[in-house]
Amino acid sequence: MKIFKATHERRKIVVIVNGYPRAGKDTFVEFAGNFFAYMGWGAYSSSTVDFVKAITEAAGIAEEPKTPEKRALWAELKTAFEKYDRFISRRTVAEMEHAMFQSARAAQIGFIFAREPDAINFMKTLVKDCEFITVFVDRHDAETVTSNAADMGVEDFSYDFVINNHSDLAELKLASERFVHEVIAMKGPRQ
Repeated sequence: MKIFKATHERRKIVVIVNGYPRAGKDTFVEFAGNFFAYMGWGAYSSSTVDFVKAITEAAGIAEEPKTPEKRALWAELKTAFEKYDRFISRRTVAEMEHAMFQSARAAQIGFIFAREPDAINFMKTLVKDCEFITVFVDRHDAETVTSNAADMGVEDFSYDFVINNHSDLAELKLASERFVHEVIAMKGPRQ
């Protein structure tokens, strides 16, 4: 008797996700991650600000509610760590690649939330054994925050994909599903 199994091509993809606060980045990643998982992929997510949020939490500063002052604090701490040998970018990429390469799944996708275009470009140089994709989640009524360096200039980058989140959750879910199918179908850099 022959047993047939689904076979997946070996692929590892790092996806940088950016956009202004409240644009729908987390929801997009949740939808897309669930679609990839349904298709048999390993799916992960992390943020370049996770490390500094853990530091401020340990210092007694709760993450919620997110205020402009907290966003500015996180941006300042992140900038300080980035000045030291690009610590945050290196740590985030290393943790994501570690998670992806520890899994036995043939197909892996890791979403990293990152803001600053120069950090995104640097992370691209770090990703050696994975494909690299960038996504901007756009929403007309997102908070255009300019009170800190991390949120300024997020649109000053040429993204591989723009997810237009200008309608309801059902439309964002459809856009996420289209993204998943396009990523699975593509081979190499997007033209």
